[in-house]
Amino acid sequence: MGKGRRLRTERVVERSVAARRVAESVAWSDIEAALPPGSGPFPAPRALPRAEALARRTPRAPSATAVSARRGSRGRDCAELTRLAGERDELRGRLAEAEAAIVDQVRRERRAGASWGDVGRALGMTRQGARQRFGPE
Repeated sequence: MGKGRRLRTERVVERSVAARRVAESVAWSDIEAALPPGSGPFPAPRALPRAEALARRTPRAPSATAVSARRGSRGRDCAELTRLAGERDELRGRLAEAEAAIVDQVRRERRAGASWGDVGRALGMTRQGARQRFGPE
């Protein structure tokens, strides 16, 4: 047995011994005696009425442009923030289009005989990174 394996085994034994000591020192009866009467080891979960359960769900956040369109007369206008959020949404769309174009071009280059090293150099990454990102799934 190597030194690493021996050390791991010793650590496992130490942990199990320590866990046994803790389990032996604290009995459930001691804990139960400290609890208020009737609470038991596992209190029953409180049933929520359906309306309350639905109200606790977190709705998905709409886009910033949709929020600004629904904004009523309440609160500040924040026109600059709304403009920036719209610009961000537009850039995200353009980024997705650029990523799709890169994927298509990588496929064309590979069919034309380019190696993963060539593709990686063109994209500024390693050949392994290019293969993992654009290779067959």
